[in-house]
Amino acid sequence: MHAKAATLAAMLMLTTLALPVAGQAPGPQQLELSQPVQVSALAVALTESGQRVGSSATISVAVASGGAGHVFIETRPLAGTDMQGSARIAARVASAVTGYALDQHDFFVSVRSPSPIIAGPSAGAIMTAAMVVAIENLHLDPGEEPWAIDQKVMATGTVSPDGSVGPVGGILEKAEAAENAGADLFLVPEGQGTFTPREVRGGLLVEGEPVDVGETCRNEIGLECLEVGTIEALVRYMTGREFLREPVRDVPTTAEYNATMAPLSSQLIEDARAFHDVWEDLNRSDVSPTARQTTLASIEQAQTFVQQADDHWARQEYYSAASRAFSASIHASHAQLLYDYFVSGRSLDVVEESIGEARTSVLAAERAAGESEITGMHTLYTVGAAQERVSDAESRLEAAWASVNNSDLNEALFNVAWALERAETVHWWLSLSEPFGPGPEVPVEVSQLADEFIQLSGEMLAYAGSVLQVQEGPPRAAEQLARARADDRRGFHAAALVEAAEAQVIAALALEIQTGTITQDKVNASREEAARAIQDARTRGVEPVLAVAMYEFAGAQEEGSVALEFYRTARVYAGFTSVLTAGEEPAPSRFVGNYEPPTPTGHALPAEAYRSVAVGWLAIGVFSTLALAVLVMALTSRE
Repeated sequence: MHAKAATLAAMLMLTTLALPVAGQAPGPQQLELSQPVQVSALAVALTESGQRVGSSATISVAVASGGAGHVFIETRPLAGTDMQGSARIAARVASAVTGYALDQHDFFVSVRSPSPIIAGPSAGAIMTAAMVVAIENLHLDPGEEPWAIDQKVMATGTVSPDGSVGPVGGILEKAEAAENAGADLFLVPEGQGTFTPREVRGGLLVEGEPVDVGETCRNEIGLECLEVGTIEALVRYMTGREFLREPVRDVPTTAEYNATMAPLSSQLIEDARAFHDVWEDLNRSDVSPTARQTTLASIEQAQTFVQQADDHWARQEYYSAASRAFSASIHASHAQLLYDYFVSGRSLDVVEESIGEARTSVLAAERAAGESEITGMHTLYTVGAAQERVSDAESRLEAAWASVNNSDLNEALFNVAWALERAETVHWWLSLSEPFGPGPEVPVEVSQLADEFIQLSGEMLAYAGSVLQVQEGPPRAAEQLARARADDRRGFHAAALVEAAEAQVIAALALEIQTGTITQDKVNASREEAARAIQDARTRGVEPVLAVAMYEFAGAQEEGSVALEFYRTARVYAGFTSVLTAGEEPAPSRFVGNYEPPTPTGHALPAEAYRSVAVGWLAIGVFSTLALAVLVMALTSRE
């Protein structure tokens, strides 16, 4: 490793003399390395007075063949949050977009900024675009024109594991920085073309007037602003090169999915009808009116959820039916526990015994989930979902004891019921491993993938926290990330992967809600992108059962923000299949040719926009090469 890094450092410093031409076979002592690709990353900097102003940093990316999927990054000065997770996900996404195997390349990233910047993850999308260009230039055919970044086009946005461009803060400050850096076109994440400024005054959240970003950029800053939702779209505007995106052909559910889920959800609904037995026992008992009313409330809740489950099942929404049946079973079980407690004369021993029984059930579920092997992509989903539900059941047991200590026995028994039913769903998810089969091999260690997602989610939470002024990030996202880290430590890596992905979605959505408005158009766009991701997974031989379940469940939601969260989660889950690009053989590239986007209305772009330009490329290459050489030598010295 020392020799390899030292060789790479020497090659970097002598780039104009020793680098092979991209596409040319390297000699016996020559390492094939792409020319460095330089982009401007827009960020937010703090002045001495604490004012947030737009700033720009320089990111240089080089890609080497013959690597092992390593990503090296150095930032000077340090960013407000770590960028390592974003860089790793950027490499995965760039490999998935281009079709070149991740584990056959190493990525070197150098970030230089004139001042300390806030929120490194907001450079994730632009970093990915640079990696795409570097990889493509590394694999050029002889005589083929190199790809180049149009320096008149700048962008901001995080990168998500599914290849989507995520929300950021400081849009207008970054627009000003883009204009100051010479940009004519500024690309922002989809859905952030408008936003409502919000700030805390006197302990209250105060909303300002809605801001049209495109109009403000055009009239007050002097550049055009467009929304982009994917890395492919970002690359298209920045390079003039087009990647194929298959149209969504059909609905995500399949006959196999329905044939598997229909009987399983039907059985759950029948099990939930156990509330009838409790109701009959209650009618024959002589418990007090208060006890009767309390128990009856849970029975009525169970009855309502069973009816909803029946309705979903009739519409062939089988996972939604199963989810409602789960809620019904919780209330039916709660009613049974309440009945037993009241019949016993409100004995605390009965409550403690029920907690003990639930603990036995949860331990059995934990063993089953822990012993289940991840033999392929399908079991990654099913085992991940099962392990995640173990954690949920355990947290409910803890809540039950807390409620007992607070003398809230009704709440304690409800948490016991939840833990009992959640433990049953562990076995339900594990049972799905058989009908769908193991699926294609997972070519990356699940523990490694979980660590990457945890790191990315941590960055996203820190970033969202800095924008939302919440120290530990959005509370729900922080709780989910904490659970992911705990599961990762105990070896539940599939659960950690799923939970970290959910934390990232929750944090990004909290930021998006803060900086924009949830519209039906946004929900519809997310639904289409989720369907596309599921469709893409199937072209890779994967049936992303967990993603399909989330997609179906999203469609059953009435509140737009809730539906949006589940569609985004479905999209990220389906995006797990990007790890398949790490195989030994490179996948076919999805590059289909040049693209000439139309001139945006209201702003005449210069004639050279959207063309591959090479003016100043040598100077940029030398500058970037020296920075990258310092990075490689520092890594060598440290190792």
